[in-house]
Amino acid sequence: MRIPTFVLGTFAIITLTALAAAAAPQAQQPDRSLPGQNQPQAEALRSVQGDLLSVDTKAMTLMIRTADATMQFRYTNDTEITGALETIAGLATAKDVRVTVRFIEEGQIRTATRIDVQPIRK
Repeated sequence: MRIPTFVLGTFAIITLTALAAAAAPQAQQPDRSLPGQNQPQAEALRSVQGDLLSVDTKAMTLMIRTADATMQFRYTNDTEITGALETIAGLATAKDVRVTVRFIEEGQIRTATRIDVQPIRK
């Protein structure tokens, strides 16, 4: 049984067209969502200043007292400490220091990214 030439030609054209379409990069559709809709929100870096109350090196947390409230922060090994004391160990034993804590707040958790330490002037 012989297959007509036009059937083979048509089959070849369809196959080549399908292969070319699969290999061609897909055009990206523009993002039609409203700004902020269905997109993760960028973490806002905030800061607060207060008196250092305590440092728990095992739980990796610190407490400060601001003019309005007592706040707890967690810190990580990447948290930068600058100023009068430049280590967590030094901060844990410090007395009468004021700190400025730069942090990211995710839900109820505040994570310090930088702690600037200044002695309290009496």
